[in-house]
Amino acid sequence: MNSFRNVTPSPSELDIEFDTESSNESSLGYLDIDEDDAIDPDAVDLINIREQINLLVSEEQLPGEDDDDKTSQYFPPTNLVIRLNHHISPDAVTFLAKKLMASKNSGGAELLVRCEPFSGAGEEIVLHLTATTPRFLELAEQFSLKKVDDRGLLREFHVRDLDAFLVNDILLETLISPAEKELIVLAEIQSIGALPGEGHIPGYPNLKLHSGQSIFQLYVEAGLISGYHPLHDEKGLDKLLETNWVEAFFANEPFEALRSYFGEAIALYFTFMGCYTYLLSLPGLATLLFAIIPDWMLSPRVEIYLVSGMNLVFITYFLKFWKRKCSELAYCWGTLRMTIWEQPRQGYRGRMALDPVTGQYQPRYPGYKTHIKVWLVSFPLVIVSMWGAYRVMLCYFMAEQILAPYKIRYAGSLLGLVFKFLGSIGYAISVAAMTYCYRMLADELTEWENHRTQTQFDRHHVAKLIAFESVNNFMSFLYIGFVLKNLELLKQQLIVMISVMHLILAVQEIVIPLLWRSTTKKLTTFLHRHSNSTNPTSPSTGSTIPDVVYQTLAGKRRSRQQHHRSPSLRHNANWISHLHHQDHDPAALGLVPLLESDPRIEMSTFEGDMDPYKGCYDDYSQLFLQFGYVFLFSPLFPQASAIAVAANVFLMYANIYKLCAVFQRPVPKRVKDIGSWQIAFELIGYLAVMTNIALLVSSAGLKQSAQRAGWTSDRFYLALIIVEHILIAGRLAVNYLVPSVPQWVRVASARTEFQAVEAYKKKQSTKTRRRLNMRFQMINPIVSKSDVNPED
Repeated sequence: MNSFRNVTPSPSELDIEFDTESSNESSLGYLDIDEDDAIDPDAVDLINIREQINLLVSEEQLPGEDDDDKTSQYFPPTNLVIRLNHHISPDAVTFLAKKLMASKNSGGAELLVRCEPFSGAGEEIVLHLTATTPRFLELAEQFSLKKVDDRGLLREFHVRDLDAFLVNDILLETLISPAEKELIVLAEIQSIGALPGEGHIPGYPNLKLHSGQSIFQLYVEAGLISGYHPLHDEKGLDKLLETNWVEAFFANEPFEALRSYFGEAIALYFTFMGCYTYLLSLPGLATLLFAIIPDWMLSPRVEIYLVSGMNLVFITYFLKFWKRKCSELAYCWGTLRMTIWEQPRQGYRGRMALDPVTGQYQPRYPGYKTHIKVWLVSFPLVIVSMWGAYRVMLCYFMAEQILAPYKIRYAGSLLGLVFKFLGSIGYAISVAAMTYCYRMLADELTEWENHRTQTQFDRHHVAKLIAFESVNNFMSFLYIGFVLKNLELLKQQLIVMISVMHLILAVQEIVIPLLWRSTTKKLTTFLHRHSNSTNPTSPSTGSTIPDVVYQTLAGKRRSRQQHHRSPSLRHNANWISHLHHQDHDPAALGLVPLLESDPRIEMSTFEGDMDPYKGCYDDYSQLFLQFGYVFLFSPLFPQASAIAVAANVFLMYANIYKLCAVFQRPVPKRVKDIGSWQIAFELIGYLAVMTNIALLVSSAGLKQSAQRAGWTSDRFYLALIIVEHILIAGRLAVNYLVPSVPQWVRVASARTEFQAVEAYKKKQSTKTRRRLNMRFQMINPIVSKSDVNPED
């Protein structure tokens, strides 16, 4: 108890709003308890947590506590924005708002909720969600978040040991990162279940509710909620954009700032790209050094041998290094021992039924139907798509045959150079176009298959991407090199594909977003300059965005809402007129508006028009293709590794800019590894052993040297097979002998588990003693010594 008095924060550190009405209901400020709860050991534990948390606020005058005007009360930074469909029933809005703000005992989430001011003139209702600092601390303990204490140990956060976690300049307001707060808020609203007697969503009799069913998920599936996302923080964005990422890139540092802001999934992608690029810079510099060394000092044949051997060693070392690095990061981030049980993912469809594990009503979908969709529909479509990519490849070779006479006729001229690369450039563009179309097909197919968990969804999605893109991008190289045996054309195609791929990435990731941002800014400035000077702000938004610009940009969001609009919404299309009779008062819906001058309103408006970020699938896919281009055909183009290093530095800044300025802020996701992409990179590593040996035979004149030494063809090919098997066996031996989890991680993890078990035993022992004492005191009360007759 005394430890909390030493860290009592100031009101600015608390960043909370205190509800005096709820505090009067209970002496604890949070929980209503009766006499039965008071003697329940489990209830006592929760009460103790909240008593300890209340010590943080018991002696402080909280912002807005004595202010009757709730709109002027301080509202902490927004952690999540929920956009309600503009056709939603007012009763459904009120029902959701009460659930978000109600106490846990009443089936709510105990969150702070504000809405953006609205006039009712066809605008959507936008809710801003957050929680008080004590509530975040309580939920951090319930979610078993792991933090580093003053002894440098990573362990589960407990409120009773709060002092131990406030080290290394960590304050109360920064102890829980923004990404963790967003995860907590989202998990809380997803856990709001229907209570007995709540048979349907108010205003929608056809949207039935079952006891324990997630209300938030039903709102999303029915289209009542058109979208939700975290809100960008200007200070956090400035910090990310001002960071020298190149220095962090080549310092091989984990991207903790990205993890704190975006979560583990995005931080792990950037760490993977950073490790890959940092290690790849060594062979990249070596190939550049080989290129400037004269041939009389280093023959081209020896250079090819060195580059191929170096790249094969790099693949083995990097993939094993990343596995170990991934285990270290997963331990430091508290995701190494993530539970294998997963809740149904958002978007999972099925008939509501009792789940045998949780005992709650959840969607249930027959597994055999998913398997039928996968093997009888999706798999044939993937095969057809791969066959289509193969046919496009054959068309490219036909085009090369047609252009061959023109290459010879105009050889040595500029026109001849155009004819030389025309077919390769056209094929590279067609490959990029097919990849883009197939990714959309893969998204739709995987969603339609209706996988229950996010892990299953990711595995099938990545498998589709790998299968098609391997054929679409690598099949032509294998055909040219090992069927046509035209190494000159293979080298030309490889250079063109690498160049075009990175050029398209530059246009897609930077040029188009910059043009859109610049055009929108100029249009906004022009219309604002020519707008009525007596009306400097938009009457509908209360911001400095003109109505014309707002309506233009909002058109894209409203068109997206039409896809979410279910038949249950159509009979409520006139709900705005219903609000008109209530004088457009948010209080009639149980909501409190933000101040019209709040900058979060304008930021929310612009971010609502952005597209949601769909995850790191495309980003990993780009690295996967680059990895294949660099290492599958390294004897023909050794300088590919140097080009990849330069491209990745650019790509890193492009991805950071994309996350900060092009897409909505993504919902954080906790992961412990890169999933199926690790297997994809491993397969490229094994395939690179075979392709490099085969290309060395063709390009370095190995067969001619063996024949001059008196080797027969059979003996030569047998030796190649033996060498290939030795290299593959060496990779397998490294994977088997070198543990993927470092020794210090295993020891630290085991120590943490041991301490957790001991603490659990001690806690259970205390509860057992408490129960036994209460039981035997009621059955056989202790008689005081003064009541005992000495003569007896």
